[in-house]
Amino acid sequence: MENVVSGLDVFFVLVGAILVFAMHAGFAFLEVGTVRHKNQVNALVKIIVDFAVSMVAYFLVGYAVAYGTGFLVSASVLSGAEIVDGYDFGQSGFGLIKFFFLLTFAAAIPAIISGGIAERAKFWPQAMATAVIVGLCYPFFEGLVWNGNYGFQDWMEGSFGAPFNDFAGSVVVHAVGGWIALGAVVMLGVRRGRYRRDGTPVYPAETCPDGSQALAGGECPVPQGAAKGDFTAPTQPFSGLPHFRPRRHERDMWGLTPLDHLYCRIEFRKMRYEGQFTPPMPGGGGFGGAPTWGGTFQYPANAGGFNWPSVSVDADNGLLVAQPMLIGNRIAMMTPAQTMALMQARMAAARPAQPARDDHDVAEP
Repeated sequence: MENVVSGLDVFFVLVGAILVFAMHAGFAFLEVGTVRHKNQVNALVKIIVDFAVSMVAYFLVGYAVAYGTGFLVSASVLSGAEIVDGYDFGQSGFGLIKFFFLLTFAAAIPAIISGGIAERAKFWPQAMATAVIVGLCYPFFEGLVWNGNYGFQDWMEGSFGAPFNDFAGSVVVHAVGGWIALGAVVMLGVRRGRYRRDGTPVYPAETCPDGSQALAGGECPVPQGAAKGDFTAPTQPFSGLPHFRPRRHERDMWGLTPLDHLYCRIEFRKMRYEGQFTPPMPGGGGFGGAPTWGGTFQYPANAGGFNWPSVSVDADNGLLVAQPMLIGNRIAMMTPAQTMALMQARMAAARPAQPARDDHDVAEP
């Protein structure tokens, strides 16, 4: 019976180790999805090498730092058939399976750090850092919490009435990995050529949409004169990449029939439009004293763009052909009273008409 229980323990821990090990595939695909195409192979290989380096470092040094036990003993001791002073690996190779289980957690530390500093660290320096972290840094925290090294758990229980319980490695693994990654991110900074701290475009425009020379950082003047109580910046950053956002005119309005076409041109004249970033203006639609909708023509609107249509990719030449779908919106700023009046009018229009009441049809009680 004891052998059966021991075998079940080994099987249970082995299944758990396999599941955690499979999590590293998720780390790999997650990091590959966050880097540019030219760095994807490097990111994938780095995850694999990190696990290999972690296994060697944890086997030779890390496990001994955390639990005071090494593996440089005979095969009979490792399998549990023989017990010597200071080495008890349990029956059916339970100690080796436990090592594999804990290794999958230890290797998660460099995987977390790798995702945090993607595209900002050289390959071999990061591999050497992995060996130091998994061989010394992480096992020190692991031994404190999971093995009670240096009387840490006794001190916690004496000071707070209970030992420190780590739930699924939330502190020992994930928090430690996150803390180290945070320090690395602060030291290395943001990714070059992808993000900017000040929000300026990576490829700033040299000329503005009206043909004038752009200011420093691709800044271009934008329409002013916001509604009362609103604020607009005098300039906005423009990208030097093709944006396919020409300025619209009355002649660009289109309708299905000649009457629709005429109606769209008339409504366009009622709105304010001075190009991109035209400030939103008040409107009313006949409610609250406003005779017309008015408002602002927004183009391109916050709907549509490059994410709506499909794209074609030429991987050999590194080309991406995208067709944007740009939509115009009519924006009308309304007061709460105007909004309430509009909602009431729409509700009244949607409510079915009630038949006229005939008093002769009402029966007397």
